[in-house]
Amino acid sequence: LVYSATSSSSKSSAVVGGSSIAISPAHPLTALGCEDGLIRFWDNRVPQNSSGKPDSANLNPFLNLDVKSSTAGYGFYDDSNLATQNPGEIRSLAFDAAGLNMVAGTAGGVVALYDMRTSRPLHVKEHQYGLPIHTVRFHSGSGTVMSADSKLVKIWRAKPSSTSAPALAMEDDVAGTGGSAGGAGGGGSGDDGTGTGVGSIVSNIEGTADLNHFIVAGDEADPKGDASGLVLCAGEQPKMQSFYVPALGPAPRWCSFLDSITEELEERDRAETSAASGAAGSAAAAGAGAADGIYEDYKFLTRDEIESMGMQSLVGTPLLRGYMHGFFVDVGLYNRIKAVANPFEYEEYRKKKLKE
Repeated sequence: LVYSATSSSSKSSAVVGGSSIAISPAHPLTALGCEDGLIRFWDNRVPQNSSGKPDSANLNPFLNLDVKSSTAGYGFYDDSNLATQNPGEIRSLAFDAAGLNMVAGTAGGVVALYDMRTSRPLHVKEHQYGLPIHTVRFHSGSGTVMSADSKLVKIWRAKPSSTSAPALAMEDDVAGTGGSAGGAGGGGSGDDGTGTGVGSIVSNIEGTADLNHFIVAGDEADPKGDASGLVLCAGEQPKMQSFYVPALGPAPRWCSFLDSITEELEERDRAETSAASGAAGSAAAAGAGAADGIYEDYKFLTRDEIESMGMQSLVGTPLLRGYMHGFFVDVGLYNRIKAVANPFEYEEYRKKKLKE
């Protein structure tokens, strides 16, 4: 994208590169994020001249928003890259469904949330890696903003939440398919705390490879994924990375089994926590009981066994708990997958015993 700004007093034109573009879903408004740190806005209702083509006099933007100045002093950008990259360049843009809010991601790893009625950002979110923000979007179902660089997808609140404080304390750094298998539980990044205000962290999704783009998967009833909790990420690997974050919403109908798995694991975690608390009378006994409670219903599998059963897609998800040279998997899940992977195993075992 290239925008050529022509001065009225001169025939010379300053060429500005555009890095991202977004169209408001509610208003005839187009926003172009440019490499100079400005967002330029056009009215889509450009009048046409007698030839039926847009009038060149009306092709200039009617408004500029200086994001670079608003985010100056924020971020963890590596200053050694200043010679090759402008940290204020607008790399990604998105409007919310109502068209009243906009979010912009910069090359310096900073995301600015705006109310369209003011030029001052409502909140500036920093990504600690200082890498370019390649994708941003609003998730209307949860009232959050999702912003991604090549290392993680950060999910944070775009508006104050009315959810109770204990529920909000359950925030998670997600790795694999899940916001935690049992909900949004875990320990948040600590960025802006774990409160209910604008900018507070809901979850972080860390990929197994560098991320290039993400979408929220929906279904027929929710094609844009505005109420879904399933995040699909394209990265520097052949397979798509999938993550289920219950804090965002339920799974789409075509993979509704994720909700039941999440509920089962959540109930098991609560039972283990209660059992560990009940054994607090003896510190040593409590420690041993906690260890048994974690792994007594799990089976250890090596990576070769994982591949032989076709479970490679579960690597990196909460369904497989990495340990030393292999993984722990729930016994019930293991038995179900094993029955599908080799349905004639019992017959083979029976024939072998008969021959013996």
